[in-house]
Amino acid sequence: MESRITNLATRLEDFTKLMAGTRSRPEDVKIQLESIEQTIEEEVGEIDIRCEVLARSVNSMMNEWRLSTKKKPGIFSPAEGADESWKDDFAHSSEGMNFLMVAYKGASVIKGLMHKFQATIVETRPSAVFMPANAPRRDSLDIEDMQRLHFLSQMNAPAVQAYADAVLGLDSMHAELAEAAETISSFLELYYRALVKRHTVDGVEVHGDAVMTDVAMHIYENVDAEGEIAMGRSPDELSAYSKRKARVMTEAIQDPFVHELMTSESGLIRFLVDNLELVSASVTRASSLLGDETKKLRGIIGGRVPARTTSDKSKFSRYVVNIQDLDPSVVAYKEKAGLQSADEKFRDKFRNETLGHIVRMLKRQAPTEEIIPYVLERKEKIRRYFQEENSFYTCSIGAGNPFLGQAPGGIQISPAARPLASFDDIVGAGFPDLKSFVRTIKGATLWHDLFAATSPSKSADKSNILMMGPQGCGKTEAMRSIASEKDSIAIFAVGSDFKTCWKDEGLKNPKRLFEHAVRLSKDSQKHVHILIDEADAVMCKKEFLSQGDDDLTTEFQNLMDGIVQYPNITVWAATNHPERMPMPIIRRFSKVLIVGELTNEDRVFLLKRFFSYLPLEAFGEDDWRSISSQLDGATGDVIRKVVDTVWRSKMAWFTETMPEAAESVKGWLNRNGKFSVADMPPEDRVELIVRLGEHFRVTVREARAAVEEHMKNVATRTEITAAHEVYENARKVVSSLSGNLIVPGGRLA
Repeated sequence: MESRITNLATRLEDFTKLMAGTRSRPEDVKIQLESIEQTIEEEVGEIDIRCEVLARSVNSMMNEWRLSTKKKPGIFSPAEGADESWKDDFAHSSEGMNFLMVAYKGASVIKGLMHKFQATIVETRPSAVFMPANAPRRDSLDIEDMQRLHFLSQMNAPAVQAYADAVLGLDSMHAELAEAAETISSFLELYYRALVKRHTVDGVEVHGDAVMTDVAMHIYENVDAEGEIAMGRSPDELSAYSKRKARVMTEAIQDPFVHELMTSESGLIRFLVDNLELVSASVTRASSLLGDETKKLRGIIGGRVPARTTSDKSKFSRYVVNIQDLDPSVVAYKEKAGLQSADEKFRDKFRNETLGHIVRMLKRQAPTEEIIPYVLERKEKIRRYFQEENSFYTCSIGAGNPFLGQAPGGIQISPAARPLASFDDIVGAGFPDLKSFVRTIKGATLWHDLFAATSPSKSADKSNILMMGPQGCGKTEAMRSIASEKDSIAIFAVGSDFKTCWKDEGLKNPKRLFEHAVRLSKDSQKHVHILIDEADAVMCKKEFLSQGDDDLTTEFQNLMDGIVQYPNITVWAATNHPERMPMPIIRRFSKVLIVGELTNEDRVFLLKRFFSYLPLEAFGEDDWRSISSQLDGATGDVIRKVVDTVWRSKMAWFTETMPEAAESVKGWLNRNGKFSVADMPPEDRVELIVRLGEHFRVTVREARAAVEEHMKNVATRTEITAAHEVYENARKVVSSLSGNLIVPGGRLA
């Protein structure tokens, strides 16, 4: 007990001397500390203003999310940090990272550092401790002395503790600086990676610099982020929520400070690094000035607080260098790798033109009233383009979106590249009738009221079509041809697009598909074709259902010919297993066609068509008929494979043995820029064959050899046999139908 009291008295005397020494600091030390304090006070005021500006922009977005009545509440109670979930509502944020968010988070980290350093440096000011002249001596302590010492210790504890915390806290600020720099580096790296991916993988060009492009893209994607324009609304019909959100997004970058960060060269990085180094330099100066006091304090405490200054400074420097290396404004554009369809090229070009114009408006600080209408106008323009030029959609199973009221497992309809196909390229039984019927559908759409008024069923839309035929006979190509028509819209689906592991959601998917088709039809004033390939996977007899599969037959029956009418919609279905489809479904189709059986003349036509892409030796009509007769029973797919064999062999020989000539032809193809098959005019096709014909030609012998090779192949013979079986099954099915819709062989009565 006596030892503890002695130590208490000793430490009290030591602290008293140390605190007294602070009041007698050298004048130059006092002046320098006051200068540091004044500088950091000014910087704290400045960073507070900067953070307020950035926070106002970010909080505006947060409040827009909170106040929106469209946002559905979650099923769980809010967890810690749940306030940041608003970021998910804003499109184009990679893990919550965009220019505004990075700037705000970086400024917030620096603000916290500055405030802590300011509080620390203030607490290092000289503080008085109370020590009476008749204080107890360490060599003669009685009970009363012990009580007085205890009282003095408690009375001086706040001042002593505040001073000790400040001095030791100042000594450990280098560690906090390193941690702050590491934090900034980590989320800056996320942002940098997102920009690199965008400009190297996603095909987005850099306009001005990557930061300006990022801001432009953030505005473009969040003005009408709910997709109301894509769903058919005009800019004047946008919801109040979308209009407010658009204004928030554009006004967020109007502040002069934000504009300077955004437009000046490496503005964001210079702002972060300059402020970090300012705090670091101030901490280093203050630590040096108070170095003796720190050593004495450590001596009194007993070395319980280890000093890590040197290693922390080194760590801080490494992270500052890392931050400088992650400058987002220096991210460069790299041309998108891989082949692109014409629609993908158009989409990328359109987006880059739009972003470039937005960047130019941002640089001259165009008002919100100019930016928003421009973005809405561009979104409306691309929507109309894809309705008129693309008009093709594909289906997939969605993960769900509570914000838009979309359930997981629901079918999603997305724009896709329009197929390059034509009815003129398809031959075989049933297809002429199919082409004729397509013309009647177009007429019924054009003269809808007249057709409906004269229809016995009071509807102009009794035009569902079922195609039966083996694999490779042209069913899918016929669907691709319908999808390539510009005066109609096509939605392509396969069996797996309706199936999901979410209970009962699969049963709702057919209706979702039809309702989406109705919306597309109303918006575009066009006929919509729903194309279902391998229809027997979703419209099948119960004995053919796999365990756990939903029976969608009844759903399709009601949708195709039920109480509710779906105007201007045609269902096309294709199957190579007609025996699996129930008769009630088959009767829902106005036309049931057995398609794709080839006569000898049909096979000759396909051989000529496929070989027309290569330079040929003189082929006589007898040669064509002879080659065709060897392919008796083959489908169009088998014939194409035969020609593919010849094509691959001849082109491989040409490029390997005549590389200079091949390079010359390739250069000619790319003479006007990057070559695209979709954009190749007919006259170029003729010229290409002439150029290739100067170096090689396909002979009759080579064509015969390819046919013989394929007919010896087990897979080819099996495919031909399977085709015969499918046609037999199809004839049995159609022969059981009543009425005169169909006669065996697939011809219309």
